[in-house]
Amino acid sequence: MRLLRVAVLVAACVTCSRPASGQAEPDPRADARFHVGPLYLTPTISITNLGVDNNVFNSAEAPESDFTFSLRQNLDAAVPFGRKALLTTTGAVTVDYYWRFSRERAVSGNLVARLEHYLNRMTIFLEAGEESTRQRPNFEIDARLRREHRSGSAGVSVRVFRKLYLEPSVAVSEARFDATAMYDGVQLRDTLGRDTRTGRLAARWRATPLTSFGLRVEAEADRFPWAPERNADTARVTAGVDMRPRALVSGSAHVGVHRFRTLSRKLPDDEGLFAQATLAYRIVSSTSLELTAKRDVGYSYQVREPYYVVKMWGLVVRRHLGSSFAASLGALRNWYAYRPFDQAPPAVEDAALKPGRVDLTWNYTASISHGSPRGRQVGVAASYVDRQSSTKRTLAYNSTRVGMFVVQRF
Repeated sequence: MRLLRVAVLVAACVTCSRPASGQAEPDPRADARFHVGPLYLTPTISITNLGVDNNVFNSAEAPESDFTFSLRQNLDAAVPFGRKALLTTTGAVTVDYYWRFSRERAVSGNLVARLEHYLNRMTIFLEAGEESTRQRPNFEIDARLRREHRSGSAGVSVRVFRKLYLEPSVAVSEARFDATAMYDGVQLRDTLGRDTRTGRLAARWRATPLTSFGLRVEAEADRFPWAPERNADTARVTAGVDMRPRALVSGSAHVGVHRFRTLSRKLPDDEGLFAQATLAYRIVSSTSLELTAKRDVGYSYQVREPYYVVKMWGLVVRRHLGSSFAASLGALRNWYAYRPFDQAPPAVEDAALKPGRVDLTWNYTASISHGSPRGRQVGVAASYVDRQSSTKRTLAYNSTRVGMFVVQRF
């Protein structure tokens, strides 16, 4: 919250600064649904997963079903200061409801504020965020446990030439689990509570108004206050492309190399490919493909196997049926290979040959929806999740969820 207060103070200061000339600033007036004094507001209410979950706890032995839904209220707000600066905030509150298992009911919230100040050839930004949630953090942890995440970043985008931009930035974040959060006999505050410091230098070439190519160099330091043997430093060098939604191919893709260097002699390092991509390709006007892919390192809750290599890919096919209906089919594959203490990483990434634990999770989805010109979308969605583990049979499960969803953008 301290960073959010700083953002508000800086916003008050920049209103007295010199106006920009020649820098293209975003204009919230074009998309906002309401205008109240200096505020431009866009509220959204959504109800999702209104139906039955046949395995609430992702249990392998005794699945329990329940009626459930999630209610989310989202508000986007913007305050422009002429053509000199822009303050934007995004806030959301989510209520998760379960009919039988009242202990699974929860309220989550998050808030992100960003301030941008525009100069002649430069944009300065300051961003802060805070989140408190009881959602599952990933496919590894099946329990819904309270955790908090705070983050802040600052940087500048400098136009060196007509299409070339240099963008140095720094970021800090901290992740904390509740002191009572226990899973599989492990106190998550000790194994997953960490502080992260990141420095980044990016060069971006704006080839067209819709497409930019870039090169990024990053250095990241993770520190665990309650488990210093997990401390690690990461360095990445990536090249990629960013494309705006109006392009034939939209989204972003970044590929490069990384070095994950642990500070404990008993824990192996990881070097190799780093990849992160979210791309959408419009085949024809009515059909599109959405591809996601990732290869990175993630931290595990387990004491003996503190991190894993994750390889993920997903594909979604969307098709418009007439002017108001749409349907989608998707598949998502997550592959976690764990790295234990006192063991070198295997030479090949083959689940059958790995001496450590390997988890494989498939998530299949399908939906059909109807959209109205007034910003309302109504539909039915279904998902099926199947997880297998090479060493822990108790973690293998499958679950099915079928429910309705309603999204109203005012």
